[in-house]
Amino acid sequence: MTNTLRQFVAFLTVSVVYVAPVYANDLDKLAGEFLSVCQESEPSIDVRIARLKKLEWELSSAQDMAPVGKMLAATTSNLGKEVKILDVQTLARIGNGKQEYVILTDMFMSGTRVLGCNFYDLKSDSQDYLAVVESKFPESPSKTLNNPNVIISHTWSGATLTDGVVSIRLGYVPPDSTTSDALGFSGVALAMTRVK
Repeated sequence: MTNTLRQFVAFLTVSVVYVAPVYANDLDKLAGEFLSVCQESEPSIDVRIARLKKLEWELSSAQDMAPVGKMLAATTSNLGKEVKILDVQTLARIGNGKQEYVILTDMFMSGTRVLGCNFYDLKSDSQDYLAVVESKFPESPSKTLNNPNVIISHTWSGATLTDGVVSIRLGYVPPDSTTSDALGFSGVALAMTRVK
C-alpha cells in the first residue's frame, strides 16, 4: 500500500469515527445520548461532562436545577453512614421547549465505587421513550412496573449489560401522578448505575 493510499484510508477511518449520529427525533436523541455517555468505557464524571458539553449540555446552577430539587436532595442525603459521596455534578439543557437535566454521582457504597448517570426530561408527557430505549436492547427488561396513572418503569440488569453496568432503569411519571411530588419530578427518567 502506497503512503498516499495509507493517508487516504486513515482519513476515512477518522471521518467515520467522528461522524455525528443521526437521530429520528428528540426522544431518540436523548435516549441515544444517555446510552452513549453513560456507557462510556471510562466512566469518570470528568469524561462524561466533557462528552455532554459537546452535546450542548451546560453545567448548571442551583437555580437551573430547581425543578428537580427534591430529586437532587434525595440523591445526596439520607444515604446512610455506609455511603460516602465523592462528587455530584449537574447539567441542564433548557430552552426551545426543552427542560432536560443530568445528574452525575460518584460515591462509595459499602466499600464499592458506584457511579450514577441519570437523565431527565421534564417536558415529556409521552411514554414513547419506553419503546425508543427498548428498541436499543436485544433483551426484554428484567423487571417492569406498569401503572399508567402512577408510574411506568422498566429495569435491565444482568450479564447482558456492558461490563461494569449493574442496572439501567427507565421510568415515566405522568404529570398528574400521585407520586410526582414524592419523587420530585414528572416526565421521563433514564438512569444507569455502574461499579468501578
